[in-house]
Amino acid sequence: MRISAWDEEHLEAVEQAYGVYAQKNELSAKESARGYLVDHTAGTFVVGPEGNWRLYFSFGTTSDEILADTKALLKSEEGDRRMTTSQLGIKIFRQEELSETNRAAIISLCSRVYEEDYVPALATFTDATHLLGLVDGVLVSHALWYTRWLQTGNGPLLRTAYVEGVATEEAFRRRGYASLLMERLVGELNAYDLAALSPSRAEFYERLGWELWHGPLSIRTETGLLPTPDYEQVMVYRLPATLMIDRDELLSAEWREGDLW
Repeated sequence: MRISAWDEEHLEAVEQAYGVYAQKNELSAKESARGYLVDHTAGTFVVGPEGNWRLYFSFGTTSDEILADTKALLKSEEGDRRMTTSQLGIKIFRQEELSETNRAAIISLCSRVYEEDYVPALATFTDATHLLGLVDGVLVSHALWYTRWLQTGNGPLLRTAYVEGVATEEAFRRRGYASLLMERLVGELNAYDLAALSPSRAEFYERLGWELWHGPLSIRTETGLLPTPDYEQVMVYRLPATLMIDRDELLSAEWREGDLW
């Protein structure tokens, strides 16, 4: 949860979730130059990437104790991640190479995760390459990329690996499978100028090195540029061949059926 210091509703929710006490006490100008003091819990929370409370250090905990406990936590987390991700097998297929069984499994998984029929979307990704994350031969995680041509400002067209269909079965989430797939995916993109996607959870991709585009977004049509709504988000990933780009510039892509981004 991202909160602002002045967002009292969110602050109260966090206080309740973590058992934190805070009470503002009004004082006279003689007692405090600010006119108030705040009684509050004094301690440090260690929170995992998913927002889970992992450790708490009370006031007075020494730096050596904090270091030892944090090292132990990181060692445990890394061991858990290695154990879970080592179970995942990854296979890569061009779309035309997919068996009917694999194609049906991809459609079934993505339709459940996105809560809509994924067949029309899949049909628009004509040159897609799929990454299948398998546990005991069963598809549990998926991602694909296909070629789009993005343009920053009036610069040259950039051959872009556009990522779609990132989906993991609910029972297999929080095991690092999607992260493992995305790390493998970007390692396959040496022939591209750039990678891009439209995120459902930007914070997940930010942890993997993706960057939000800050400038306006448009779609190139036969009659000119079509601005896209402000709520649309695009993230980019810089590849070895990526030249200098300004994320405050206009970013455009060619028209496509369905979701424009």
